[in-house]
Amino acid sequence: MANSVAVEFCGSYIHVKESGVFELAAPRAKSFWGRLKEICDELDSDTVLIEANSMDLEVDTMSAFDAGVSASEIVNNPTIAICSKDYRPHEIAEFFKTVAINRGAHVEFFTDLHNAVDWLGVDTAPSNGKGGAAAA
Repeated sequence: MANSVAVEFCGSYIHVKESGVFELAAPRAKSFWGRLKEICDELDSDTVLIEANSMDLEVDTMSAFDAGVSASEIVNNPTIAICSKDYRPHEIAEFFKTVAINRGAHVEFFTDLHNAVDWLGVDTAPSNGKGGAAAA
């Protein structure tokens, strides 16, 4: 079953909700970061919350590097919170984060949605999918 991605602009940030597995780095990930860049440009936003049911962090180092570079390039100095209830600290996630941070991004992983929203420094949590949405 293919994952679906819902995008909602929540006033001060973009909420991306992945219905299935968020793939940090895979052939599909390159198009994900490219589409997210377009959405950030269109909505003039540099703050993003990515929420997924689970994450695939089993990737090679070069793929994680490429994903970190792509994430850092969605806008100038983006702030990105990545949230999944099943996230556990992982060396590839830390490497991805380090690559993105070294290029001006602010990135963090979370297991709790409200902690992620608090870290972003934005007003409220997402509205459970109601409101303006765009397909990613």
